[in-house]
Amino acid sequence: MDILKGKKHFSAYLIFLVFFILVCILNWDARYEKPVWDTVGGVFAPAIYLYETGFDFRALLNEPGFPQAGPNVHVYSPITFVTAAVMWLFDGGRAPVYLSLHLIQFALTAMLLTVVFSLSRTVFGVFTALLITVAVVLFPPFLIQSRYMYMEIGGSLCVILAFSNWVKKNYFWSAIAAIGACIVKSFGLPVAVCLALLFMFEKGEKAKRFTYILMMVVLGAGVELLRWMQGTNMAPANNTNYIGYLIHQFHSRLTQTPDFYLILLFLIIGGWWYLLKNGSALKGKFVLEGQEVGDIETGKRVLLGGILMVSAFVGFIGVVPLSGMGFYPLTRYYIWIWPVMVITLVALISCGSGGSWRKNKKDGYAIKLFVNVVVLAMIGLFWCNKAGEYYPNYGKDITAFSIAERSMEYISFNEMQSSLLRSAENINDQDVYLNLFDTYYASSPIMGYIDDYKENFRNILTYHNNQADLSEYPDNFALVLSNISHGGQYMSALIYQALKAPDKYEVKILDNYNIDGFTGSIVGISKVSN
Repeated sequence: MDILKGKKHFSAYLIFLVFFILVCILNWDARYEKPVWDTVGGVFAPAIYLYETGFDFRALLNEPGFPQAGPNVHVYSPITFVTAAVMWLFDGGRAPVYLSLHLIQFALTAMLLTVVFSLSRTVFGVFTALLITVAVVLFPPFLIQSRYMYMEIGGSLCVILAFSNWVKKNYFWSAIAAIGACIVKSFGLPVAVCLALLFMFEKGEKAKRFTYILMMVVLGAGVELLRWMQGTNMAPANNTNYIGYLIHQFHSRLTQTPDFYLILLFLIIGGWWYLLKNGSALKGKFVLEGQEVGDIETGKRVLLGGILMVSAFVGFIGVVPLSGMGFYPLTRYYIWIWPVMVITLVALISCGSGGSWRKNKKDGYAIKLFVNVVVLAMIGLFWCNKAGEYYPNYGKDITAFSIAERSMEYISFNEMQSSLLRSAENINDQDVYLNLFDTYYASSPIMGYIDDYKENFRNILTYHNNQADLSEYPDNFALVLSNISHGGQYMSALIYQALKAPDKYEVKILDNYNIDGFTGSIVGISKVSN
């Protein structure tokens, strides 16, 4: 794309290599890390099915979906197919599969950082661009996703490519990248819609721009229609009060990472204030016919596109619950737009200060200094907080993985969960019930949590409205209680019922783990013999 043109070939490859080495250094301890959380259910489950069935995609589409712990999840994403191909290449060997997929993820992260640096250098100069790039990668939730074998980094790469190419007026590649984001995951849709609107207000080459808009609408909407028709990933909504549900979810999820929350609020409120205040200038300055890349106005173009794209993304997340789905705006979803946010933040501070990045302007150096100090402060905070020490403490003993994965805390959480499953694997004389994600973990040895398939493993597939009933269970069984989500609350209700009837049931702690504050237990419940 634009960063690989002409004389920039060697420079781009060198920059990529530097960032790849950096990402490897930051994440080298994760190179053999097994899949975690949604990686297990969202990518590995369908990939394993494809690998074991000789890539029988049609059969995969007929399998159960996420609410039933089935493999029919994210089946259209290229990340799933790449994962399956790597499994086939190494015949399911866990170590080479994990290493290869992690190296691919490191490479995708390095590509993303290369694009961030390239765009930022064009607008702000080399030093500020370097600071922006470091701030992007060190943001704890972003750093965690770069360690995974999942979809957010690939999606974020497509988004920043779409954004960068739009800023530099490479409209074809911008449209292609937006379509790629849609194919990776549904979160590409707001990006494509935003770009389609921006294309409409550009000047010149109407036929080409219309073609690109049509490409994004047809292909982006087409892929999403396929997902909708699939319908297997739809979890039922647990709250019919849309406004209350939305406010609660946005607040509860975003306050888990207050640094991100503040930046997001500043961008939306401050960004729209600036755009509305300077509305008369936008028409003439943001969309120019003869503007050269690298002009001061390019920074304003970054600001316009960035504010609109961030707003579209947040709006999309807010609209999704209207579909009737139970939807949780997890912090990791915002990784898709995070690089755009950081670049836009710098542009907003610069433009809002009334300064210029041209060296011949007296206030230019002061603005640069101020912005660089702000970004350096962000870098310092992110680095000090990579273990989540400064994030709100929700009580690790009841924490869901969606909270733990905001920082390096996820490692301890996953170690606890892995230990529980290893212990449960040794239970052979009674049925063992698992929550939704533990069911995925135990579905195949390739997941890395068990060595063999267990016939006595059972799953508790329940969503919030199901009532616990001990009479539906055997006289003697065990529960793997690893977190409160996706069956954990139901298990706790079963245990509570048994404790309330000591004359009928005996409750025993078969095993218990506490790893850095994250706790989990294997609880045995048996009927008392008369």
